[in-house]
Amino acid sequence: MLKKLTRKFPIIIAPVVILILVSIIKFQIWNPIIVIEGLIKIKFSDVEIVELNEDPKIVLAKPSTDVFIKYMKDSGYDVIEEERLGSMYVFYNHLTGTKSEVFCNMNGYYSLWTWN
Repeated sequence: MLKKLTRKFPIIIAPVVILILVSIIKFQIWNPIIVIEGLIKIKFSDVEIVELNEDPKIVLAKPSTDVFIKYMKDSGYDVIEEERLGSMYVFYNHLTGTKSEVFCNMNGYYSLWTWN
């Protein structure tokens, strides 16, 4: 019985470890269940934005910059186009007087936005 368990153990653990590693490397989140849940919502429902983490702030959105810019405007931020560098967007909040540098990674399935 113990031999059977020791043979099946790597088969069960390997996919879990791979999921955790992909989640950490691609999304900077330890819990792959949150990432999978967010990806399913973005891809297969009308949800446009899913917040994955609070600190650092990580947001998963439909693959469009317009969706995220609207999200930030609704949160009180305006984009500063003059300070944009490649995939880094700079947003300014007039109420608090703070700037946020937001980094975007986008592909055909989702866009990933991260900032502090």
